[in-house]
Formats: sequence, C-alpha cells, structure tokens
Amino acid sequence: SVPQGSILIVDDKYNLGKPVGVSGVRVVANVFVKIATGFTDAEGNYTLNKSFSSNPHYRLVFQNEKGFGIGVNLFLIPGSISTLGKGSPEGVSIKVDKDSDRKLFSRCVVNNTVCEYFDICKQESISEPPTNLRIWLFQRLDKSSAPMLQQGAFVDTYILNKYLGDYGSVVKAFLPDLTLGLKDCNDYASIYETTMHELAHTSHFMKVGKQYWDRYVNYVLRSFVLGSRALYGAKGDNDSGYCAVGEMWGYFMQNSLYRRRYGLRDTVYGVSWWFSPQVFMHMEERGVSRGKIFSALAPEVCDVDKLREALINVHPEYASIIRQSFERYEY
Repeated sequence: SVPQGSILIVDDKYNLGKPVGVSGVRVVANVFVKIATGFTDAEGNYTLNKSFSSNPHYRLVFQNEKGFGIGVNLFLIPGSISTLGKGSPEGVSIKVDKDSDRKLFSRCVVNNTVCEYFDICKQESISEPPTNLRIWLFQRLDKSSAPMLQQGAFVDTYILNKYLGDYGSVVKAFLPDLTLGLKDCNDYASIYETTMHELAHTSHFMKVGKQYWDRYVNYVLRSFVLGSRALYGAKGDNDSGYCAVGEMWGYFMQNSLYRRRYGLRDTVYGVSWWFSPQVFMHMEERGVSRGKIFSALAPEVCDVDKLREALINVHPEYASIIRQSFERYEY
C-alpha cells in the first residue's frame, strides 16, 4: 500500500476548535533502508511516493515545502524530527493539540504560523522572509530574538553567549535566523503571537539589509546584557533609534495579526516600553494598512523622526492621521 493520511492541529481559540491541516511539512516513512517521503498540502493531507507491504516507522521532518526549516540544519537532517512510531502501510493520521507531545505541538504551530505569514506578506506587499529561514525553538527560555545569522548578519559572540546562556555557543555554530523562547507559551495563541513578532522582524531585515540589522540586534543584546537587564535599553541611548523603529514594527504586527486571527481587542503587547507600537495601531485603525506602514521602513529610517517623515513622504494623503498618531503618543 502507498501510505496516505492527514496531519491536523487544533487551535482551541480559533475556528471553533475544529482541526486544520499542518501545511507543507515533510512526512517520512521507512522500513529498514526503504524510505518514502511526501509533503502535506494546505489541508494537512499527504500521499507518500513508495508503497510498503509491512508496517513502516513514520516521522515528521520540519523542513517545509516553502524552504524554511525548524531546528538544526545538518547535512543529513534538514530540520527537527518528531517520530510518530510504527504504523500501517496504508498510512497514519494524527491530530495534534496542546496536550500532545510538547515539541511536536510547538513545531506544528510554528510551521503553520510561518506558512500563514508568507501568505500575508504576498497579499499585503510586505517583504517575505528569506526562503531558507532557519528557526530554533527553546522550550526553557523566555526570550526570543531575530539575529538573522544564516542570512549573514553579525552578532558579537560574547554578547550572544551572555544573552542565550548555555545555548550561545550552539547558536553561533549553527546560525539560526530566529530563536523562539517558548517557556511561557502554553497554547497555540501564545506561540502564534511570539512567532509573528519575530517574523515581522525578518521582513524588516529583508528591506533594510545587514548593516542596519547589525546595529539594531547588537544594540538590543548589548542593552540586555550590559545594561540594567532592560531588554530594549532606554530612549536616547546610542543606536536606540534602530530599536524604536524595529520594535514598533514588531509589536505592531504581533498585535495586528493576533487580532486578525482571534479578534480579541483587549489583548495588547509591547505598549509599556519606551517606544510606542500604539502609533502604528492608531494609524491602522484609521485606514493606514500594514503594507502601507511597511513601505516606509527604508534603510535610512533609523529613528522615530525619520520614520514619521518617511511615512508622510510615502503617504501624503494620510499626513494628518500620521502626525496625529505620533503626537498622541508623545513623539
């Protein structure tokens, strides 16, 4: 028999809790050296490319059909592997939820979130993440980052080691683009918003390039490690303008996309920091779309004053809304 089946996941706060497909993930089955593979479609259905007469071992490999990968990228192992055990030669079907194996659940959530983000970027004229995006999940860390190391950004090794503790040297060796700290993420929605924040940074990186990114990321890491353990330093610090622009965008997208999916108006992230993602949220509520805001994030936009100027230059028809939004939050 040629194995067929479906890989589904449940988000208990979305779609009335009905399962949806785990999209574009690689399904692998083998009996000894005979190996069959295939990818799931958008509904989570798969058909493998070889048949078996005895029960094969099944696993999911988190190297997505779109090109991005979750986990270490080694020569023979393109991404993290979740084993599903032995199953029928006709295929296995699984339904993953927050009570499933923690690693399997979080990998499936991140996989689907990235697929959704690529689609949003296409629809809204936002730069897509690099196709070879590499994402690492840390179950015991509560901090996430977007160092974009696989894309060639440079991060001070000493600072990175301090920031990521025991994981620093491993990260430097295998060069992830995103590190997601999932310690406090206990359901689909919390993993979703954390992932969307970091994905927003990847679009910004694609727009502004490596030199900008080096200053931005090193500022954030340096502030945390060498400062008062305040993650984003303080307004007026050297290079803090890069941080203000980057984090306003990251938290705005986190809030905007969370609301797009879940519709919870009272859930807001990042509004107590010294920069104000509320500026973009206020603009969006008055008709300035995510794509329009993104179009102003040029490489020379490295502080809040330049950000306001760029938005007005690119979208003069919204000039008064833009000015009001910045003034409302004391910029």
